[in-house]
Amino acid sequence: MAQVDSRLAKLEAKFKEGRCPESFETCQAYFVEISAPGLAQGFWDHGLMAGWTQGRGGLPIRNWKAAARTWKANDAKFNANGKGSPRTSEDRSFLDREYERTREQLRAVRGE
Repeated sequence: MAQVDSRLAKLEAKFKEGRCPESFETCQAYFVEISAPGLAQGFWDHGLMAGWTQGRGGLPIRNWKAAARTWKANDAKFNANGKGSPRTSEDRSFLDREYERTREQLRAVRGE
């Protein structure tokens, strides 16, 4: 239980510091702003899965909007080369469940 509390405290701190979007809606709005609305869900899912860290060293993301712009640039690059890897519906279901579980835990920590 202490490990879960520690994980949630770290995630809460990242939200407060602006290192990750506060909600999927915030993330989606930014992707609309940068003319890439179809990429918001993949970016959000990846961020949740990786704990809003970057690279192999697991360093925390400093600026999620910069990471979103890089995500957009990389998508264009990989799709131009035919190296894109679409997610399966099974992957999407798992990520949706994980997202909801994490949001419920955050709400509990916040007392919502």
